[in-house]
Amino acid sequence: MNDKMRHTPSVSLQTDEKEWLKTQADKAGITYTNYMRKVALCQLPQAEIPFRKEDRRLPFKNGISQRDMERVIDYDLAKVGNNMNQIARKLNEGASADEKMIEQMDEIWKDIDQITNTILTALG
Repeated sequence: MNDKMRHTPSVSLQTDEKEWLKTQADKAGITYTNYMRKVALCQLPQAEIPFRKEDRRLPFKNGISQRDMERVIDYDLAKVGNNMNQIARKLNEGASADEKMIEQMDEIWKDIDQITNTILTALG
């Protein structure tokens, strides 16, 4: 395709997304269209503060994102709690702590250490 036969691609955006992009263009001192082109072609970096709140860095020293912290809290802690409940249920049913259960507890402690380190690192 030569320059005379340009095709204009279209992108569907929600109103708040478009307004945010216009604000970014204004901050860069260029038009909205030019901003979109330059960011898409990697001639300008993406905005320092992402549009979506969950992608923004939390105000911690290491800059962990809200999405990463939510994963630790919602998934990793839930996994640990679930594993502990399974072991407690077996013990309450009269099972003795066998080697497999002890290995599972060791894994739980490793998971707890990893979660703790992630949170402490985020807090600085």
